[in-house]
Amino acid sequence: MAQVFRPVSKQSNRRRQSISTYHLSLIVYHSPRKGGHPNTDAAAPDTSFHFQGCRPGTVWVRAQGNHASFLEKNATPVGGGKLAVFPTEADAPLANMIQYYDKDERENFQPFALTWEVSYDSGDSWHPAGETRHTLYVTLDRPYTDPNGIASALSHESLYYIACRWANGETTVAGAIAAIWRHFATLAVKRVDGTLLTYYNKYNNVNSGTTQSLLATGDGTCVAWTKLFLDVLKVHGYRTSGNHATIVPAKTISVHDQGFILKNWAFTEPGTSGTQLYPYRNFLNSSTVLLDDGYNWRSTPTPEVNYTSSIVPAQGNAKPPAYFENHQVAFVNGQYYDPSYGTTYTSLLDFNAMVEGFFCAIKVGDAIFVGFRKNNSGTLEIKEDDKGRNNY
Repeated sequence: MAQVFRPVSKQSNRRRQSISTYHLSLIVYHSPRKGGHPNTDAAAPDTSFHFQGCRPGTVWVRAQGNHASFLEKNATPVGGGKLAVFPTEADAPLANMIQYYDKDERENFQPFALTWEVSYDSGDSWHPAGETRHTLYVTLDRPYTDPNGIASALSHESLYYIACRWANGETTVAGAIAAIWRHFATLAVKRVDGTLLTYYNKYNNVNSGTTQSLLATGDGTCVAWTKLFLDVLKVHGYRTSGNHATIVPAKTISVHDQGFILKNWAFTEPGTSGTQLYPYRNFLNSSTVLLDDGYNWRSTPTPEVNYTSSIVPAQGNAKPPAYFENHQVAFVNGQYYDPSYGTTYTSLLDFNAMVEGFFCAIKVGDAIFVGFRKNNSGTLEIKEDDKGRNNY
């Protein structure tokens, strides 16, 4: 079991009885040794506290808590009356399950608390040296490492928070996936600092296609949300091939400027585009379709296809955009997981039921507009991209 430590501590202000006039500082360093230690979204200080004790020669340091004990027989003097204690293995493994401890006791989660002592006589006698409280993430397995050395998003603490906070107590991969997905289904996924993450909070968001950008900006596309979900599973060491699918229209009219619209849209009959396949038309004010919070249709002539409401709310967004060239989802254990909408699909027919219609850029004479057609109810008009599923 990979044990992942969050290096943030709360120092005790309790004064200790002096046993000499020498003042010693104990610093506990949290360096990423032996893998599994996440870098943080924001830099965290080392654990450091002061106590009064004997001038150190060979000093032993130990820490005891309710869940583990640590012993360092050769604490390292680092000058200025300071000792350094580097990562040290516990005397026994933690329980074989996903665990989450919070130093700030948010949502009633307990901290990983340690009581520190020092010995100057090889453990014959011990002297109190302070107390610390830590946030701790215990993963189901060693976090996944890309074999090709590709930079990983797993350096973000928020992934460990989501993976362990919402799967706390799970002992199997299946249980962890189910528990994590229940959280994604709430459409209220947050960073470790409490920031709500959103799906297309800005309709024209085209730059947030990675886990890193989603966590940095708080807003992401379907690409980013799919990668976030898969990266959370990687925290527990779980990754399968062919886990990233792209859904596109089944009919290919052109390479670009075609896609689907998700429910609900209103069509003005009978449609005046002059084309049989895409009978409805909307003219654009410019080449850009999506604005920050809406669509860039010209008011004259009146648009014949208008977005009315979302059939399914998305992550942190009750009315997300519904105009896409494609949609990307995760494929795990034979099932489609759509993190953007917090829903699953047994087959593409389930997603097809959300599709209101299809669009394509059309030129008739000198006029260029977006043409639309309705989805034929009950007919599968979408497919996975011909390139196949990606390995993320």
